[in-house]
Amino acid sequence: MFIIRSSGALGNNGGQPIRDQFNQQTAFIDGSVVYGFNDEHRKALTHPNGRHLLMEENNKFGSFLPDVNNKKFGNSIKNKFETADVFNDKGHDEFVAGDTRVLENPVLSSYHTLFARLHNEAADAFTEMNKDWSASRVFEEARLFVMSCLKFITYEEHLKVLLGPNQIAKIDGLKVPKAERKRPRKTRFAKPLGPNHGSRNTGHSAPSADDPTIRQEFVTAAFRYGHAQIGDMLNFAGANLGSSETRRMKDNYFDPDGLFKHGPGGCLRGAMMQKTNSVSGTYADSTQHNLFKPADFEHGVDLLSINLARGRDHGVGGYEEVKAFCRSHQKFGAFYNGEPKMLPGWDAVRSLFAHKDDIDLYAGLLMEEHMNGAQVGPTAGCIIGEQFVALKRGDIFWIDNHGVLSNDQLHEVKTLGLGKLMCNMLENMSKVAELPFVQANVNFDGKKNSIVPCSKLGKINFEAWRQGAKPTNAPATTQSPDEPGTTVKPTGEPINGPGDTEEITHAEVACQLVDKRNKLVQCGGSDNPWTNDHVKALLDWMESKNGFPRRGKRTIIMNQPANTVLRVSFANNPEITDTKLMKRVVAFLKNMIELDMRNIGLTDNLDSDFFADTPRIANVNLAGTKSGCWSEDLIKKLQSNMKTNIRMFKNRLLFAN
Repeated sequence: MFIIRSSGALGNNGGQPIRDQFNQQTAFIDGSVVYGFNDEHRKALTHPNGRHLLMEENNKFGSFLPDVNNKKFGNSIKNKFETADVFNDKGHDEFVAGDTRVLENPVLSSYHTLFARLHNEAADAFTEMNKDWSASRVFEEARLFVMSCLKFITYEEHLKVLLGPNQIAKIDGLKVPKAERKRPRKTRFAKPLGPNHGSRNTGHSAPSADDPTIRQEFVTAAFRYGHAQIGDMLNFAGANLGSSETRRMKDNYFDPDGLFKHGPGGCLRGAMMQKTNSVSGTYADSTQHNLFKPADFEHGVDLLSINLARGRDHGVGGYEEVKAFCRSHQKFGAFYNGEPKMLPGWDAVRSLFAHKDDIDLYAGLLMEEHMNGAQVGPTAGCIIGEQFVALKRGDIFWIDNHGVLSNDQLHEVKTLGLGKLMCNMLENMSKVAELPFVQANVNFDGKKNSIVPCSKLGKINFEAWRQGAKPTNAPATTQSPDEPGTTVKPTGEPINGPGDTEEITHAEVACQLVDKRNKLVQCGGSDNPWTNDHVKALLDWMESKNGFPRRGKRTIIMNQPANTVLRVSFANNPEITDTKLMKRVVAFLKNMIELDMRNIGLTDNLDSDFFADTPRIANVNLAGTKSGCWSEDLIKKLQSNMKTNIRMFKNRLLFAN
């Protein structure tokens, strides 16, 4: 068995220190597999034009992911994505993506390619229809679009197949409402974790339903169900969906040859037409004995043993303990009909343990009989369902949340199932299964999963993202999708309500209201540093909308009247270097009384002309900024304004230095 312990961190169990584990990936369904999980990785994957993702364009199958030899990548990226010759024995260039596991098998590499292509398709459309959008806005709008598609497909298609339609119908938090329904005006946030959060060995405890943190039971056991579904053969299919080649899975780990020979389309068509193994206590030879088998080795490693060991490494509760928690759960107890029935062979598994309470969680989950219309049993369904409810409720960018997408944008996203994306983004596509997560031509949810021509599904329509597009889809009800029957009254705030403005603009250029009492807004900062592009986008907003973009605790942006902005901080943005841009911003805020520009990148000395159009400015902080030399005229101007407008300060100088 090949296993390395997870990196440890100091955790809390009922007030006692325990070993916990790091999660290097983001918890949210945010496209981090496409964009990376930190800024450094995202910037490395971004094309020099700032709008697109890097791709290799000169391929007979269309654009491929960039490879490790791209000049933009340093050794740190190259070392993470290169594979040994014993896997990549044909010597293909290795792909680089948002996740280092991109090359584990050709199907996974193909999904990475599909969504990277989708980003660039959206970026092309947004650039063409919105000529005045900055490069950063195009990138972030395209990124949000891809994230939204991933979320919709996950909840509307994947979870419905995994947990079964009957189970989804029982849990409101797992449902995806129709696009035309009224969307909630309030965004949910995770609640703070208490001191007793995290009991694993001495009793299972669940975090808040609003807390999107990834649960140990989910990551080490329940969501590893798919490992049992992997078969021994890897199928590739042509445009007519007939098999073009079949290979042994054990010979294709970390080997991109199948992708170079058949293209991402051939890989995903083959996967769509192939029947997966059923989740059970039996693993395929390719994963139990030959996982990551090098080309010149007789065997690989045992994934089943690794999964069992990982649960013990993380200290998750046993099967009986977690099952008892789930059966008594107020919501997910509905997945059970008494004690779960077990698959044949359970008695043999049970006999391997001295006591039933010692049974590993993963072993028990594999051996439960599946729920009606589902691929897993009720305890796995409970763990997975609870996690995805939390991921949805704790995600400020959930697609139905107020201000994330306009109604027309949301309506379009909810037409973009995986089949439609495959037709639009993959080469040589002429037809597809209506639901690619289910084997073609079998019955699911009361109807046949038919093969349909791509022409029936149509093209992606980006028209709703055109700046100034007039809304056509108005909300129809007052229900919140997470709280059926709850009426949400409009707050009357001057904000972009769903369906009540020409467009939704996201927080890429919005400043944050950080002190309501003192009317202080923070633009960028050490946690989200701005560049000159951000300042330009801010200026574009102000000049086009005659206001100031700021947000509070919501994802949407208020267009605050510029004359009500009193205190602004641009502190800790070292990449803001354009003095002329900053002067234009300052000139627009005519009633501003305090300005914080500590530790930014301006190098020009400031004089009174910089504030010529800001007659009330009286306090400026330039600590740590190279332009910290003040002219005599500027000092006199500030002193005079301080005396004239002393009442405005109410004895408070926020940026005094």
